Amino acid sequence: MTLIRNLSKICALALVYAPGSALAQSASDAAAALANPLASMISVPLTFDYTQNIGASESGSSLSLTIKPVIPVALGGGWNMISRTVISFSRSDSGVPGEAKIGGISNINESLFFSPTPTKLKKDGQPNGWEFIWGIGPIIGIPTNKSAYKKGTGSHNGSPVQGSKDWTLGPTGVFLLAGHGYSIGTLLAQSWSVGGTEDVNSLFFQPFFSYTNKESWTFGINTESTYDFNTDTYIAPINLTIQKLVKSNDRLIAYQGGLKYYAKDSPESPKGWGARFQVTFLFPKK
Repeated sequence: MTLIRNLSKICALALVYAPGSALAQSASDAAAALANPLASMISVPLTFDYTQNIGASESGSSLSLTIKPVIPVALGGGWNMISRTVISFSRSDSGVPGEAKIGGISNINESLFFSPTPTKLKKDGQPNGWEFIWGIGPIIGIPTNKSAYKKGTGSHNGSPVQGSKDWTLGPTGVFLLAGHGYSIGTLLAQSWSVGGTEDVNSLFFQPFFSYTNKESWTFGINTESTYDFNTDTYIAPINLTIQKLVKSNDRLIAYQGGLKYYAKDSPESPKGWGARFQVTFLFPKK
């Protein structure tokens, strides 16, 4: 817990004292862009997740902090490369007297999306306000976990799983339609182990839908589902979220709260309801 608190303070201070950027985009535009994983602006979300009813006895619980900086880089020729890093710290309590708690850093997952300029959709030859956006690339899992590993307990994003002890590699992609405040799409990532002693064959998929109004409120629903091909284990937590983007000292910050429900679980995974709170710092283009 001390590690999570200290990391939160360090990230917050670094962002507060980072060089400012002109807020050329309106707050509502920036709020809608947040729903696009391939948006051409830097964002740094800090996500806190609480889950419960973990394990066969359903007496365990978990608290995690996930840092997911998103950094776009213009490559020229209408192409961008978007770096998305997922770093998660968690602490899990089995709820069983005498059993040690599990805590530490999960594997770091680094995704690189190569994305062309969005395709503007048309009706009767005229833009209709919708865009088709896509990006594909590799996802690399770096074995940084420092705690006990349990297979089949959830995804890499906010669960008590700490991850494989081997490097992993695979393809990832994002595909979405965006327009009129709506974002509808999915993120996919397939990971296989590279060398080592474990056989990892896991699919992560995140369908999402959100709507952002002119007051910069965003209402969203998504799943962060995983399927382990080796154990035939499918886990599907559903997230319902409400987010508000505000301007603070000439900086844009989004505050999000929500509920999580495990529509599909495994014997070792969390079950039932959980909660999420997220703070996202945005740095729009000048």
